[in-house]
Amino acid sequence: MIPEIVQSNLIPLVAMNSSYSISVVIVFLIIFGIPLLCIGFGLACLLSKASGGKLFLGIGIGILCFYAVVAAGYMMMIGAGRSGIVAQGTSPNGKEYCIVQTYKGWTEPYQVSFYIRDASGIWRWNYLAHQDTVWSSAAVTFSNGVAHVSRDGHAYRDISLPTDTVDLMKIKPGYRDHYCPSNFTAEDILSFHNKKFRDD
Repeated sequence: MIPEIVQSNLIPLVAMNSSYSISVVIVFLIIFGIPLLCIGFGLACLLSKASGGKLFLGIGIGILCFYAVVAAGYMMMIGAGRSGIVAQGTSPNGKEYCIVQTYKGWTEPYQVSFYIRDASGIWRWNYLAHQDTVWSSAAVTFSNGVAHVSRDGHAYRDISLPTDTVDLMKIKPGYRDHYCPSNFTAEDILSFHNKKFRDD
């Protein structure tokens, strides 16, 4: 049985999700309903030999073709489906690092993160971007305890390097996914990152 306090918290969340779903359906019906109505009306006019059939049919098909071109251009812009390791290497003091990106879908394309080992070898997560387009390339330089991340040749973000160590067994459950064990490789980090953010 779900406790009453949890139930009370779930009620507004369910209502919000329902409202969002209804809004999406309405927008979808408007966007695709208009061209489909034009096509349907145009076909009906042609079958009944009424005037204007070809015009409405052309308008409907033209709108759908426009949507297709826009969708294709958007998918090319965001670089869909290119999850992977964008960069990896070792800092001057021997700490392994990597930058990984996960494709989440066309509405919120990419989650991008920077991971680096601390003194005990534990991987530390650092946020770089979300709802972003694909990262084609990245590089990291180091100075004065700071990692300088650049994207496609342009400075992007500075991240302070970890100076402490952590015991994973003592990390609170809500924060454990900010760390990865020392036996992980960069490929393991990517797999973990994909699972974490695709499930969200």
